[in-house]
Amino acid sequence: MWQRGACAVVLLALVMTGAGCLAMSNSSTATQGRRISQASLEQVVAGETTRDWLIATFGEPTSTTKLPEGSEVLRYEYTETSSSSLCLFVLFGGSENKQETRSAAYFELKDGVVQRRWLEQ
Repeated sequence: MWQRGACAVVLLALVMTGAGCLAMSNSSTATQGRRISQASLEQVVAGETTRDWLIATFGEPTSTTKLPEGSEVLRYEYTETSSSSLCLFVLFGGSENKQETRSAAYFELKDGVVQRRWLEQ
């Protein structure tokens, strides 16, 4: 009888330590806004590119700010959030890693024509 109990304990110990090798991971990426790369920004020529071209190419801006001297600034924001998690059963509860990348492209216009452009990352 004690042999049966000892076998059950050994079997349970093997199952429990074997479960520590089970791993589960998950990763996801979510984006918001319009990403404007440096290469795309370089297509915009000061003194030539129009507001209509910007909107046709990049879509509606995240925000528009009117400046006192009559010019306006179009802002395009972009956010990318990546998260990953890892869980090792029994041995570890798990961990989560979250990373956020933000950038914004700005276009200053006067009379509907780009005067300046810049990118903040």
